[in-house]
Amino acid sequence: MYVAGQPPPPPPGSNVNLSSWVRVIPGYFTTSGTKLLQGRAFSDSDNRTAPNVAIVDEAFVKKYLHGQHPIGAHFGNWDQSTSGMYTIVGVVKNAQYWLPNDARKWVQSARSAFIGSDCVARLAGM
Repeated sequence: MYVAGQPPPPPPGSNVNLSSWVRVIPGYFTTSGTKLLQGRAFSDSDNRTAPNVAIVDEAFVKKYLHGQHPIGAHFGNWDQSTSGMYTIVGVVKNAQYWLPNDARKWVQSARSAFIGSDCVARLAGM
């Protein structure tokens, strides 16, 4: 994880600088019951022609932004040159997804070149 304006992360292979990556569609956070704490959720306008945006959780903010205001902060995944690749537009409450206490980031599925997705459903009365 490379955050614009932050010191370079530990060397590759240290696993200290990893965070989970989740591709979702608009409505995901409402459906999953994940509370939006700051900023906004994804919308249909977050498509392939729009700027890259991401939503992160509280653990991500604490681990990577070190007290910096998250909305409008930039990060990237591959190396320091990508630290401006995504702009944070929202922060959600921590929730267990894969690993407990894992820092997570979400991107709009329409923006992702990766294949595969998860399905989340919310049933009445559940």
